Amino acid sequence: MALDAHLEADLDAYFARLSADFDQSVDAGGARARCYRIAGQRIAVRCAGKRLATFLLPALQHLADDTADAASLEVDVFAAGVEEKELALPAALRSAAATATTSDGMHESAASPVYTYLGRRYLISWFTATAHTEISLVDVDRGRAVVMLQDVGGVPSLRAAAPLRSLLTLWFERRGMTLVHAAAVGTELGGLLIAAKSGGGKSTVALACLGTALRWAGDDSLLVEMREGRARAHSLYCSGSVFAADVDLHPPLGTLSLQPRLDRPKMQFFLGEHGAWLVDTVPVRAILVPKFTEQTSSRVAPASPSQALLVLGPSSVNLAGGRPAQRLSRIAALVRAVPCFTLELGRRTADVPAVIDDLLALLGAAPITA
Repeated sequence: MALDAHLEADLDAYFARLSADFDQSVDAGGARARCYRIAGQRIAVRCAGKRLATFLLPALQHLADDTADAASLEVDVFAAGVEEKELALPAALRSAAATATTSDGMHESAASPVYTYLGRRYLISWFTATAHTEISLVDVDRGRAVVMLQDVGGVPSLRAAAPLRSLLTLWFERRGMTLVHAAAVGTELGGLLIAAKSGGGKSTVALACLGTALRWAGDDSLLVEMREGRARAHSLYCSGSVFAADVDLHPPLGTLSLQPRLDRPKMQFFLGEHGAWLVDTVPVRAILVPKFTEQTSSRVAPASPSQALLVLGPSSVNLAGGRPAQRLSRIAALVRAVPCFTLELGRRTADVPAVIDDLLALLGAAPITA
């Protein structure tokens, strides 16, 4: 019997159990509800308790949706106390994590202790680390999901910077989109996907464009959609980070509240109050791979699809679980579909918006910063 058939009844009961725990949390502390328009779909989120909502929702503020449209997905999120951390997965699922293969729908991340089960009806992602436990369970047929987090006090800064990323990955990758580790800047008319490993310049380029006519779609995690050979990047989060020593290099940051991250030596900020600096979706005109240099000024040079894939593929493939092979295949199609360039960053990055504007003009897009 297929693994999915073995698990169906277990996951029915498990979903009901998590939903009941959510309801108990709401009874104890109330709920905060908000809807968001993400990649064209309306996602309704209910957080159990003000504290959890205050922690998780600021990074999604720019995508808030006040229409009366029906939600594609309804998500309930609650935090379990440390004493409830043993909240057990169904026995069949725990056994599958140890014995099943990808043909059974099981996937394990090579970069972190993340497991993913992708069945016909249920999608589930879970990981347990020293400081944090998170379980995301999606009922595809009903368009409902429930997320259990370890108590907020133990949640690392990444959960605030990129809330519900595992859940959103499950939902949108089932619909043909791809989560990528990249930044993006531009407008509704066109922009660039900025691909680099952690510390490789994604945030540097995005920050250089902050407050200009080149608007910010994200600096770390994005959804990419391919349709009829054309690529579009969808914003997920309005969060960003910057090294404390670099804050004064970016004047727009002076208007923001900066908080130290607990999981890396950077300062974290949110741009939800600055809608004019942000863009929800960007047609991808090219992929830009930053490279730090000792040059005085920045410049662009052609790059091959393989160069872009070597940067974008490995850093994206194990991001937030999912199907690594499928994600890599989709990213390979992306780098073949749009031109690729290297951005040789000069010692001063103030010229980056103009360099990007010139590149977009070269690609046939109307000037943005003029």
